[in-house]
Amino acid sequence: MRDSLVELTPVARLNRLPAVLEAALLPWEDDAELASFHAEFVAEHRPQGPTERHLLEQLVLLAWRKRRVAMADRALHMQAVHSETDAYSATRLVSCALVGRDAAPGELSLQAALRSDPRQDADELVDLKAAEEMTTRALAVLERGGQGAYQRALGALHSTTRQWWDECLEPAEGDQDQGDEDDAWEPTAESLQHFIEKVLEAQQVEQAQIAANPMIRTQAHGQSLDPIRAGKLQTYDIRLDRQFERTLGMLLQLQTARGTIPARQGRECNTVEMLEGKKVLRARS
Repeated sequence: MRDSLVELTPVARLNRLPAVLEAALLPWEDDAELASFHAEFVAEHRPQGPTERHLLEQLVLLAWRKRRVAMADRALHMQAVHSETDAYSATRLVSCALVGRDAAPGELSLQAALRSDPRQDADELVDLKAAEEMTTRALAVLERGGQGAYQRALGALHSTTRQWWDECLEPAEGDQDQGDEDDAWEPTAESLQHFIEKVLEAQQVEQAQIAANPMIRTQAHGQSLDPIRAGKLQTYDIRLDRQFERTLGMLLQLQTARGTIPARQGRECNTVEMLEGKKVLRARS
């Protein structure tokens, strides 16, 4: 029995924390970071005696919990966005984002929009337009025809499009006798022209995706707000603020009474007076 209890006892932390803070630390939280956080409060308030140390530890704990509130707020948004990534919800979200727009939501992807960002969209659009321009020139070469049109069209293609074509000409293992007619690519001008027309269609869809990405992201981020859960989180955050204010006021009043810190006179307003002023304002409101 004793051996089992020993196994469940937390391993002593490298940066020794006060017992209250060590007990409140969650398994995935960094004890060194909390120890540094605690040291900053100690350096600022220089507590003397067990009562001041207790109040200061409460301040650290409350401030640390407020960090968790920020993390929880982010987690709520991420969970909500993730819940929209199934096929039905994603299509509906994209449709909502593009209401009143001349776009086909079924061809656009929520995941692609979330994986991208404005800078990446801009870079991809530049590359895509360059590839589309070269693809269009290659198509014009094939439409004019003439001797060597196939080779000239290949030379006009963008390197990525040319690589894609080369891969299409390489039959996959075991697929020599399978596949539909559209996949039977041949190194001929006619086959290449058909391929280029499909590439241009795909490039237009990609451009539509990039153009819609900001609206889709805005819709997804907006829908990620759950007012009910966010309201509860905000209520908890406000309660932490008030507890922090009361605890800090108690600490500063105690230190002032003991002469640990001098009372400020004149135009300067100490922290205790500031906190008392906040209480008066809240009472009046």
